[in-house]
Amino acid sequence: LTGATRPMSASSLASKPSEAAPLTRLEQVQERGRLVMLTRNGASSYFIDGGGPTGPEYALARGLADRLGVALDVRVAGAFDELSERLLSGEGDFIAANLSRTASREPQFRFTLPYAETRMQVVIREGLRVPERIEDLEGLRGVVLAGSSYEEQLFAVNMGGLPLEWEARTDLGVEEMLHAVAEGEYEYTLVDERILRLHRRYYPGISEAFTLDNSQKLSWAFQRGDDDSLVQAANLYLRQAHEDGTLAAIETRFFTPPEPLERTDMIHFQARMRDRLPHYLPFFQEAAMANDVDWRLLVAMGYQESHWEPTATSATGVRGVMMLTLDTARDLGIENRLDPLQSIRGGAEYFVHLK
Repeated sequence: LTGATRPMSASSLASKPSEAAPLTRLEQVQERGRLVMLTRNGASSYFIDGGGPTGPEYALARGLADRLGVALDVRVAGAFDELSERLLSGEGDFIAANLSRTASREPQFRFTLPYAETRMQVVIREGLRVPERIEDLEGLRGVVLAGSSYEEQLFAVNMGGLPLEWEARTDLGVEEMLHAVAEGEYEYTLVDERILRLHRRYYPGISEAFTLDNSQKLSWAFQRGDDDSLVQAANLYLRQAHEDGTLAAIETRFFTPPEPLERTDMIHFQARMRDRLPHYLPFFQEAAMANDVDWRLLVAMGYQESHWEPTATSATGVRGVMMLTLDTARDLGIENRLDPLQSIRGGAEYFVHLK
């Protein structure tokens, strides 16, 4: 990319044969035919469902790519703090991952106009005394995303003289941190209030404590430098997306809380996630790899069929983790439907056959 040049006229070449103006960042994107977006996997950014790639950041970025007449190339970082490293190393054109525009990040990135505004919500494990302010977190053990604005907030409190205790994790996403708090591994976390609206119903073991007063402006982040052509193109697009209702439509589509789930059902689900799934997860992953199926899909099927209960039996005679009929088991060469490994392998094979 650094060697790309803008075509020049014959007269220009004649007068300055050794000088060719370099392409701007916007022109580089248009010449290569794709815009590279760096993001994280999650309901608030980017994920894949039955219809393909989706998510609020993806939907918004796809609009920019369409405006520029190029394809959108998505690169997913394994950890939040990888995003800045990958952007600065040139692996992507911009970060779109619910990134807050903070004072500490201003020298590092060139930010677009904000496309959303949110506040931080403090979440604690259910059963604890509910704190009412940040000072009340003293003595509790917390967890936050490493390198996030949540960690910056806690650092600021510590600098103010109040010793808070937390662990900064690079290996967990927001959903996993909420789960860790619900299961008692930690006692509190900080999360975007918009994201909490999406996930609150899945974790009956957490309680909402309080909302921090300072609002967070969410923006896309680009590399710093003299060339701001791509940032200006993004700003022009975001300004129009605000005016024509595109931003509001994305917010409504992805951040409207879904229908509530029964609390009792979710308590049982979380208990089975903790007590049963770890025993059978390697079987699901092995069967998925052997049949070229997403292991998470097989896990979901297994829960729907039997709640991951290897001895499950219905009144009609279907049995096992994947609740296979006797005829299906025979066709698949399964000798024991109550053996979880055989059942999961058979269920994966049968699904692929039907598909």
